[in-house]
Amino acid sequence: MKTKTIYNGFYNVLKTLETNRTVKSVTKTGIDPITEYPAIEISLGADVRQETDKGIYEHELTLYSDIHVTSLNKNIDELMLDLRDTVESKVFEIPNLGLSDVFIIKFISQSEPNYNQASTEFASSTRLEWSINFFNNRETL
Repeated sequence: MKTKTIYNGFYNVLKTLETNRTVKSVTKTGIDPITEYPAIEISLGADVRQETDKGIYEHELTLYSDIHVTSLNKNIDELMLDLRDTVESKVFEIPNLGLSDVFIIKFISQSEPNYNQASTEFASSTRLEWSINFFNNRETL
């Protein structure tokens, strides 16, 4: 299973939060600027690969989901934590993202929020780090 399939599977799971209007946008890699909030950006981290004795590779892929929220009052942390809980629930809702070669998904950490007050709105962004372990045959690299 290629890393691209895992990345797209992770993105597609979180994209459903846009469909049910939990967030206004879910994008990849921050290429498009955030214009509507709340929003989630998905990006790649490291992909560490080890060959097993069975002739297959075990990967540990790091993915990030950056959460962006705004508010007219100072309850920005509560909004951020609510969205974080929603993201975590969504990622774990479908076992292994529905992909057969994925065998572990772990939430690793949340970064310290980055706060910004522009005009009358408060804005905050934070990064959630995920580790996804999967197997890959040599022939499908």
